[in-house]
Amino acid sequence: MKDELHRDTDAGRTLVTLDGPAGVGKSTTARAVAGALGYRYLDSGALYRAVTFALLQSGVPDAEWEGLTAAELDGLGVEVRPRGPSVEIRCGDCVLEEELRTEEVTRHVPTVAQVPAVRSWLYRAQRSAASEGRLVADGRDMGTVVFPEARAKVFLTADVTERARRRLGDRGVQDPVQDPLGPEPLVGAAQVGSQFGGQAALRQLVANLVAQLALVVFE
Repeated sequence: MKDELHRDTDAGRTLVTLDGPAGVGKSTTARAVAGALGYRYLDSGALYRAVTFALLQSGVPDAEWEGLTAAELDGLGVEVRPRGPSVEIRCGDCVLEEELRTEEVTRHVPTVAQVPAVRSWLYRAQRSAASEGRLVADGRDMGTVVFPEARAKVFLTADVTERARRRLGDRGVQDPVQDPLGPEPLVGAAQVGSQFGGQAALRQLVANLVAQLALVVFE
C-alpha cells in the first residue's frame, strides 16, 4: 500500500532532491537552495549519525547492531520533526546538533549504515519529514528511492581530485595538493563526505539551481 505522500501530488511538487557521491558539496548546496526557496532542509547523513549516536548511548554492543530490528530502532527514541524553517532531529528530549559530529559517532557511522533495519527505519523517517512538503533533501538515493515523486531532482558530481581537496580542506589541510601523503590518500579521502569549497562558485551554483527549480516547483 502506497503511503499518503506518494498520492499527494502537491507535496511531490514541493520536494527537491540532491543526490551524488561523497565530497561534491551536496549538503552545503542543498542547505543554500533550501534557504533561497524558503524550504526546510533535510540532511540524510545527519539521520545516520543520529541513529549511531543513539546506539552508542544505549550501550548495545556494536557486534549486535547487524541483527537489530525495526522495533528496537524505534525504541532508541530518535525522531525527525518538521519544525519551522528546519527539520529537527531529536533523541528523547535532546535536540541533536554537535552530538552528531563527534569522532566516536563519525567512526561508527559506516557500520550503522550497513545495517538493513537502519536503512528501512531511515526511509520511514525521511518520508515523515517530508509530510508537509516544501523540503530540500540530499543524499545518495533521495530522488530514486526515498522521494521518487519529487518534481525537481538534481545530481551533483565533481572530479575525484577536487572531492578529495574539499574533504582534506575541511579537515584543516591548507593546501591538499601539496600534502606530503601524496595523491593516493587524497583520492581515498574523497570517499568520505565533505563540504563545498569556494563561496563564489557555490553562490553561482545555487543561483543557477534556484532559477531552474523555479520552473518546476512554481510553474
